[in-house]
Amino acid sequence: MTRKLTAIIEREGHRYVALCPEVDVVSQGDTVSQARDNLEEAIALFFETASAEEIDGRLRDEVYVTQVEMGGWVKDDTLVVETTTSATNTATGARPRTPISSSASPG
Repeated sequence: MTRKLTAIIEREGHRYVALCPEVDVVSQGDTVSQARDNLEEAIALFFETASAEEIDGRLRDEVYVTQVEMGGWVKDDTLVVETTTSATNTATGARPRTPISSSASPG
């Protein structure tokens, strides 16, 4: 059975850290490509060595990758932040019909 899993890769200092949120497995590398390859190997090792109970306990069917666009300004000595969020369900590729938008004023 083939299953697509999510790889989230971010720079940390001079290295890249890769995370697969569906099974909570992490790896790293000197380049994005190396971090991705190392994560793929770590995930394969996880599935080869973990018990069925551990896999069932860690495997998530739905993971949403989202971006938040933020802009802020100071108004009357209060920071006002606007956010716009859109998400994609990595299991189905479905996107919400409209972005979520809100304004907040920390108190």
